[in-house]
Amino acid sequence: MFTDARQLFAENVITELVANFSDPEIGGVSGELIFVKDGTSNIEIQMGAYWQYEKMIRKMESNTGSVVGVTGAIYSIRRELYQQLQNTAILDDVMVPMNIVMQGYRVIFDSSAVAYDVFSKNTIQEWHRKVRTLAGNWQMLSLNPALMVPRLNPLWFRFLSHKIARIIVPFFLILLLVTGMLQKDVYYNYFTVLQLLFYSAALIAFLIPSTRNFFIFQISYFFCVLNLAALKGFFIWITGGCKTIWTTNKS
Repeated sequence: MFTDARQLFAENVITELVANFSDPEIGGVSGELIFVKDGTSNIEIQMGAYWQYEKMIRKMESNTGSVVGVTGAIYSIRRELYQQLQNTAILDDVMVPMNIVMQGYRVIFDSSAVAYDVFSKNTIQEWHRKVRTLAGNWQMLSLNPALMVPRLNPLWFRFLSHKIARIIVPFFLILLLVTGMLQKDVYYNYFTVLQLLFYSAALIAFLIPSTRNFFIFQISYFFCVLNLAALKGFFIWITGGCKTIWTTNKS
């Protein structure tokens, strides 16, 4: 069993997780993490939408084979399939299940095994969490290059589209904006203006926090924060600044 330190488990968690190992093809099982609203977070809506989308992807992956990442707060694996990770590894909740998949077993998602947590309190706290996680995405490519080899990784395309595509999005957003501004066609100019308006809304939300109560400012601000976190994560990884220890920022 693997878990984090702060989550609360439903009473039947271990029973529900272990029941899946009656299938000899299953090597790992991820439970479901449910965020409980406690009224102390100002980004519950954005985080809630993001997490629901992420869980939908995991459920579809599980139903069609294997997930490429588990919920670090609640998952279980067959003991004999565990492979020791490097001491510097950040994303055990991706590297452990991918090691199992590369041994020929399935890793599934089971929504009947539930753990409970609360949302990050604010954007700053979520920023630090996402920067560390996204830096870890870059790091695992250097720790286990085989993940990028289709012959060695049976979930190569799924891994690439789910875990890697998201960290290169900000580079393409920059490219899209710059190339759009260089075009003279009205069609491209129209979409360039829409991009600039979207980023302007994020900037306004940053400068005037009260505007985040409005949907467009909420979405643009959270979207930009996540993509800036991906850029900073890349910088941290490329400069060798990845840290395995997680500390909560309470500001």
